[in-house]
Amino acid sequence: MSKGMDSKKQVKKKPLKTASEKRLDKKDKQGAKTLLGSHAANV
Repeated sequence: MSKGMDSKKQVKKKPLKTASEKRLDKKDKQGAKTLLGSHAANV
């Protein structure tokens, strides 16, 4: 099979999360830290 036809077979994977979702998750993680960091007892 030629290279051109082979490249058509490969389908690009969809990301699990969008860039904006990743950003929101990162903000939530950083905001959850307390004075003791993420190792605090109530976290």
